[in-house]
Amino acid sequence: MHPKGIDPFSILAPADESFIHRPMSIDVIKQELAGLPAAERSQIMAYLLALQDGQDDAYRSILARKIDEKDPRRWVTLEELDRRLSTLKE
Repeated sequence: MHPKGIDPFSILAPADESFIHRPMSIDVIKQELAGLPAAERSQIMAYLLALQDGQDDAYRSILARKIDEKDPRRWVTLEELDRRLSTLKE
């Protein structure tokens, strides 16, 4: 509150308080995401994967081992990775 008793944020807030965050349904979120450009959807996907993977210690351990793999025979090319990921989408 301002020292003179004026709330400086009251001029920014609509009278109906529609600025307050309201929970969105999964269907609404899906619709909003579908309308995003592909690059922004990719950022959202990466964020969600990182969020999910960061909560799974076992997965993090497996992923670290795979990243640290020294044997090139066990590596995959970017093209192979794209192919594998595209089959997951189907």
